Amino acid sequence: MSDVRPSTHSPLRVDADLRLRLGDTDVLVRGYGSSVVVEAPSLRAVRQLRRAARQWPVQRLLASLAYSGVALDVRVGDVSVGGFDRERRGGLLSRVVGTGPVSVYPEGVVLAALRRGRTG
Repeated sequence: MSDVRPSTHSPLRVDADLRLRLGDTDVLVRGYGSSVVVEAPSLRAVRQLRRAARQWPVQRLLASLAYSGVALDVRVGDVSVGGFDRERRGGLLSRVVGTGPVSVYPEGVVLAALRRGRTG
């Protein structure tokens, strides 16, 4: 992203309250200033979101958020299953599963799956 230079004046602020429809599932996206929280109802919805994130406009948005220092938290219920912030960016696992700048939190994925098993 050499065409984007970080601002030294004021950080990016995101104020959003969106509902994304992925097939038959709704995913909520909320911006809280320097944080964006994506609330998915299930791991299946997160997988659908991952497929959508491979499209150019969404890839560009995620890269821009990561570059600007905005934190991203992807949740299933109250469990964080992925995201990024200033200290944590996509690593080896995120490259293997194709999630771009978003890190996958294996412990969160396991916890979300176990909780689903208890409730479903």
